[in-house]
Amino acid sequence: MIGGLSGQINHLPMRPLSLLSPLLLVAMAATGADDRLRLADRDTVVIHAAEAWEGEHANTFHIRGNIEISAPDWAVLADAATLEGSLDNPDRIVIEGAPARIRIQLKNDDPIEGSSSRIEYDRARDRLNLAGDAQLLQGGQSISSADIEYLLDRRTYRTSGGKRVRTVVDPDAID
Repeated sequence: MIGGLSGQINHLPMRPLSLLSPLLLVAMAATGADDRLRLADRDTVVIHAAEAWEGEHANTFHIRGNIEISAPDWAVLADAATLEGSLDNPDRIVIEGAPARIRIQLKNDDPIEGSSSRIEYDRARDRLNLAGDAQLLQGGQSISSADIEYLLDRRTYRTSGGKRVRTVVDPDAID
């Protein structure tokens, strides 16, 4: 288990949403958008979910229930999420789902899309960890394994977890 946050989401007290960042728009209803992993316009973070509350630790926010989060350079779909840091620019995002999905727009590169049972996006360290039937797709390349660690700043990955690794490269799609 990466980060050790699994299971904690059900044990934290609820706090009023009025305490959340004013830069955040929280819509407490699911939407039927066709392209749910789209990035947000401007500098807005938009969260759609059934529940959201602040954690016991400062700058920790928990979200649960049919989650859709859109930011200018990342988006997620999940069943449960924990955001650490400010809501408009979190340092770390942990999501879980069946599967959880993430899209990250890198500067001067194709976006990365990943899916897995559990995803940790450590924005402060430029790392993406996927655990449980992990898959990554970028441009004409895809990789799947039990677990994948992707170093965003180096554009390198490492797989683990005992499952065979599958890599597919489409040479026509690579610059």
